[in-house]
Amino acid sequence: MRMLKWFTQAGALGFGLLILGPPLTAADFAIVGPDGAWPKILSAVGNRQVARVEDATLVVIRAGQATQSFDWVRFVESGRFLILEGVSPAAEGLGFRASGQTAMVSRELDSRAAGNMIIWENPAAVPVVSLPAGASVFVQDRWSNTALLAGVRRGTGGILWVAADPGPNGYERFPYLLQSLYSLGFQGSLKSRRILSFYDYSYRSRTDPEYLARRWREQGIASLHISSWYFFERDASRDEYLTRLIQACHRNGILAHAWLELPHVSERFWDENPGCREKNALLQDAAIYWRKNMNLVNPECRAKVERRVRDLLGRFDWDGVNLAELYFEGPRGLDDLSEVTPLNDDMRRDFKTQYGFDPAALFDPTSASYYASNPRGLQNFFQYRRDLQYRLHTEWLDVLADVRSQKTGFAITICYLEDLLDPRMQDLIGADAARLLKLQPKYEFFFQIQDPSSLWGEGPSRYARAAELYRAVAPRFDMMSVDINVVARPSISFPTLHQTGTEFFQLVNTSQQAFPEVMLYFEGSILRPDAPLLEQAHALAREYRWDGAQASVDFVYPGGVPWKGPANVNGKPWPYQSDSVVWLPAGKFTITPRDSKPPLRLTDFNGTIRGVEEVVIGDGSGIAFIYKAGSRAIAVLDQKPGAIWIDGKEAQPTQLARRDGSVALLLPAGEHWVTIAAPAK
Repeated sequence: MRMLKWFTQAGALGFGLLILGPPLTAADFAIVGPDGAWPKILSAVGNRQVARVEDATLVVIRAGQATQSFDWVRFVESGRFLILEGVSPAAEGLGFRASGQTAMVSRELDSRAAGNMIIWENPAAVPVVSLPAGASVFVQDRWSNTALLAGVRRGTGGILWVAADPGPNGYERFPYLLQSLYSLGFQGSLKSRRILSFYDYSYRSRTDPEYLARRWREQGIASLHISSWYFFERDASRDEYLTRLIQACHRNGILAHAWLELPHVSERFWDENPGCREKNALLQDAAIYWRKNMNLVNPECRAKVERRVRDLLGRFDWDGVNLAELYFEGPRGLDDLSEVTPLNDDMRRDFKTQYGFDPAALFDPTSASYYASNPRGLQNFFQYRRDLQYRLHTEWLDVLADVRSQKTGFAITICYLEDLLDPRMQDLIGADAARLLKLQPKYEFFFQIQDPSSLWGEGPSRYARAAELYRAVAPRFDMMSVDINVVARPSISFPTLHQTGTEFFQLVNTSQQAFPEVMLYFEGSILRPDAPLLEQAHALAREYRWDGAQASVDFVYPGGVPWKGPANVNGKPWPYQSDSVVWLPAGKFTITPRDSKPPLRLTDFNGTIRGVEEVVIGDGSGIAFIYKAGSRAIAVLDQKPGAIWIDGKEAQPTQLARRDGSVALLLPAGEHWVTIAAPAK
């Protein structure tokens, strides 16, 4: 049907009669033939599908599709792009000529894979073609060296040839297809700087924090949740590193949160407090994977942990805390009793008081209470764990709320393995998200759901289903986010063990469509080929148009539009821009060129901007803006400012000098009106 629609609009005599003007936008694509997975691939980095070829900057021609007499050479040379799938008349005419032979492909080689094997779960026969002069081969068959992905520049545009259908979801083959397209000169469009990410010190301890922070912000990271268990005990060298890391984050517009992993505290705490160690179902010390679990039920042990937590949160300039994964091991359940917790003495006494028997007997095959013959007792154990994890959360939320009362702009987040899509987690780890979310109004915490590995095979669409379930139970869905686990997977059902390329972009894009915020585990898992397109995958707009002179956009969340030179927005001077991007709040805007440079620019902002304008201040000028922030906000100015007013009162917020002469301002949490004077000339 799409093909019929095209021919009706283009004219039955062929596409050659179409008038080619300048590209309307770097984000519009059209497809000749059935859509297949191409919309999923191309929209994952912000591109938008249109019906007519004359409205598109990028056209995909599916295998076997005829396009009559349209001049594709002229199309490409004018600055547009083509993706040719398999064998077609258009591919033949542009120099990708079929030899009549095929190659059976099951594994591909891509220099960007960096050791990440690319395996086709379903091997396929692909055409062997000869390539036009000057073409570059991006991907080839591991065994025959047959070209699978190749491209060539023509004028200011380019042509990408793909040997086969990319797969039903778009990521079963050619994970770096989008990167290949961009390497031919295709330009991305919208940007976002709202991504949250975990940070594991053990992977980065020797890397310069300033270098890392600059790179993170360029990738769109707004908030870094730092593995704090390495810093529980005071250590001059580590404390100095963490202080520099937090300062580097703030200078570069990134918030820094302490990431807790209770009941794990630290290696040293485990060594120094053997009597506080948690026990598993075998009554052994519960050192499970990397987490060394402590008994948080025992009053003395809990008090020791609380002192460490309060000290950690007090001695560093944190913007918040993430209480992550405060539930029980392990997701394999009764298949591995060494992972089943908690079975400490305090818990066992309390359980016996309630249910009349020692829960350790559930896991003793010689006991009359053994779980195989005592299903009711086992269900009581599972319910007890759900009740206990809820109680532990209330206790620790009380502690964190007290810390927040003593620190300004301090946010509380809970990261939790979700159990609505996979209710088995309720028995396996004691999860109960719906019950825990009822505490949200009292404690005002942000809630992150982490999808269990049991759901990874369901693909990116799972996030839309999860959002529907959590909207029904979350008092503040606007304070929810989803945590994407970007880790190696022991499965060949994906082309790569590590989420990368098209699959990674789809995960980010679909989760941002479903939830207000997206968290990544972890920043070090973002592979080098993916980093340049992460901002685009995360940006979300209802519409974007560019006609060569002005841009129009309708942002769902705040974002940025590539732009060179001064700009007006909706007809008024706009000072919220960097050298290459105009940054905008959510909503509809039109950007046009401006002759004069703003006297002062807001080049970056970590928070939610509601409005920005240039203002007259006495005999001088400056900028004013309204913002909202759940924790501290960070504003980056292109130069050292003059006077600053917050809510009409002169203020002196902390200013952090940056290497390029710009300045980061640390502003209070909440909703505020800020006026900043440009420096006197």
